[in-house]
Amino acid sequence: MMSYQDRRKTEHVLSPEFLRALKQFSWLVFFLLLSIPACAELIILRSGRQIEGKILDRTDASIVLDVGIDVDITYYLDEVAQIGDEKIATRGEREHIMEFSGWLKQDIEKFLKEEYEFTEFESVDTLWRHLRNADEQDDQTKLKQYTDLLSAVQASHPDSLLARFGLAYLLLKKGEHQQAEEHLSAIRQKRPDFTYLDQLTVDLYLETGRTPEALALYETIALKPSKSTLEDTSLYLKFSRAYQNNGEFAKAVAAARQSLALKQDPQAHYALARALNADGQYKEAIDAYKSAVTLEPHFYDAWQELAQSYLRFDDYQKAAEVYQQLMSFDISKVKNLYEYAYCQLKLRKYEQAISNFRAVLVMEPENKAAAAHLQTARRKALRYYDLKGKELFLAKNAEAARAAFHHAQEFGDELADPFYFLAVISFNEDKDYPQSFELVSKAIALDGSRAIFFYQRGLTEQKLNKMGEAMDSFEECLRLDPQIRHAREIKAKFPSLK
Repeated sequence: MMSYQDRRKTEHVLSPEFLRALKQFSWLVFFLLLSIPACAELIILRSGRQIEGKILDRTDASIVLDVGIDVDITYYLDEVAQIGDEKIATRGEREHIMEFSGWLKQDIEKFLKEEYEFTEFESVDTLWRHLRNADEQDDQTKLKQYTDLLSAVQASHPDSLLARFGLAYLLLKKGEHQQAEEHLSAIRQKRPDFTYLDQLTVDLYLETGRTPEALALYETIALKPSKSTLEDTSLYLKFSRAYQNNGEFAKAVAAARQSLALKQDPQAHYALARALNADGQYKEAIDAYKSAVTLEPHFYDAWQELAQSYLRFDDYQKAAEVYQQLMSFDISKVKNLYEYAYCQLKLRKYEQAISNFRAVLVMEPENKAAAAHLQTARRKALRYYDLKGKELFLAKNAEAARAAFHHAQEFGDELADPFYFLAVISFNEDKDYPQSFELVSKAIALDGSRAIFFYQRGLTEQKLNKMGEAMDSFEECLRLDPQIRHAREIKAKFPSLK
């Protein structure tokens, strides 16, 4: 462990003058947040109501307005969302930044009282947590306030490692990589064991495409872990992704498992699933994806990749269930709707597939795959209901058969059989001979090679007293199939036919 004297050599000493300047700066920030010119302004309340008026007085708790009536109106700042172009922080936001400023001041005072070596980890950890929380919440107001405070410290004393570290974090998040690296390099020269330095350096390497350097640093961290690296689940997630991008899939799996050992986190399960997929462990990946969406039910990417994993095993039922879940999040995603329709096609849910493929084509008229699958689904639906009608016809359920054949024709009229069977039903059940003749004629127009069609037409023509036409139909029937089971019956009625 470094001695206190060694630490004093590598850390800065802040003068009482600087502390007074910092205190003044903190009050200045606070004052700027709360003060605006006393002139006519547009006031927007948190309720959404807008008021125009002249500010007569303003404190840290309220404003007094002259709105052109005899009585001045007072509004508490907690009621106000915006004054002119200035957005008003809530009481919680104002208290937070003052708390942060106060914490920074207290930390510096501890250093001056020679207590810094005992509080260093806690101090950097507090700063790290403040910055990460604001970053994760995308709270630009807090991030700007942190930047101003840390810049003031660093400007007054350029060797402040704490300020350099905080600024490096903020610069890195803004994509200003060169300036962030300058701060990190300055810290590493003085204190290579500075808390969280390795984590932030890893972020820099990964964001600037220096994956080999990031992985080399990770190997060092893994050999000699510190308290902060041992407890940082996000660090192992980053390396799982980095190893995967580098083609080292087994190491990517191991890093994700290390993260999960620290905390059961949906992002860690997702990283593990992706690493397992890349490593060819597809069934294990499905379990990891399921764990991710169990912990985070609205984890869109995990749901989508889970669906793809089911499709890899042709498990269309489970894939369809996942796509249904995805569309409950966002119905406008064409790819998901297309895949859902494809699953329905494979599950023989032809009508649903047709409906969804049509919806895809509304959104993407040039989608050739959807158009092709739509035709496949339509043909399969036509044949499915055609077969169902035949089964019902053979079971002597004429009405149900009729409904099935009519349903088949909703998907296309290129099959002859539905017309033929509907003709037979009209002939036998309805005694509607003109309708029967029309239907069987359509069947013959679609397929003129079926002897039974001509036999049925001949029977219908007999009922319509068209004996000459009936004789022609029976003759064609025998020509197509001399051995048809109705041949003896036909010849008995028409002896002249061969």
